[in-house]
Amino acid sequence: MDTIVRNALPPTLSLMVGGTVLWLTAGVVAGTVSALRPGSAADRIATGGVLTGLAVPTFLLALLLLWLSSRLGEAGNLWFQPGYVPFSHSPGQWLGRMILPWIAVAAGQAGVTARLTRAGILEVLGEDYVRTARGKGLAERRIVWFHVLRAAILPWCRASASVSRRSWGRRPSSTRCSRSAGSGRRSWWRPKPGT
Repeated sequence: MDTIVRNALPPTLSLMVGGTVLWLTAGVVAGTVSALRPGSAADRIATGGVLTGLAVPTFLLALLLLWLSSRLGEAGNLWFQPGYVPFSHSPGQWLGRMILPWIAVAAGQAGVTARLTRAGILEVLGEDYVRTARGKGLAERRIVWFHVLRAAILPWCRASASVSRRSWGRRPSSTRCSRSAGSGRRSWWRPKPGT
C-alpha cells in the first residue's frame, strides 16, 4: 500500500498546489477588477465567468476538458495531452498536461473567491479611512494595494480555508477525468483483502 501512495502523491500534490494557486490568482484578480469597476464590461465579464464557474460541476468540466485535450492531442498538439508526466522528466510537458486539470479544479473555487473578494473590497471602499486617503491625494493604486486589499483579504482568508477543505473532496473526479495516476484514481480502486 505504501508503494501505491508513494506513486500517487506527486500527481495529487501537483493537482492540489497548482489548482489552488490558479483559483486564488483568478479569484482575487476577477474580484478586484469587478469591485473597482462596478457596472463596466470587465465587471460583467468577471461576473459571467464567476457564475459559469459556480454553475458547472467539477466532474463535468473535467470531462469536457479531457475531451478537449484528447482532440488537441489528435490534432498533433503535444502539449495538452491527457496523463501525467513528472516535473523531473519534462517541465514543459508537466505544465502542459496539468493546465486543464488545474482549470477543472479551480473553476468553482475561483468563483467563490471572486465573490468574496468583490464583496470585501466594495465594503472597504466605503470606509472613512479610504475616503481620507483619497482626500490626502494618495494615488488610487496605492490606496487599493496598501489599504483596501489588506483589509478586504482578512474575511476572505477565513472563508478560503473552509472552501479549500471542501474542495479537496472534488479531487478524485478531477484526477480520474484527467487520466493522471493520482490519489483520486486510487480512491476508486479497492485493494483485494490480504494485499
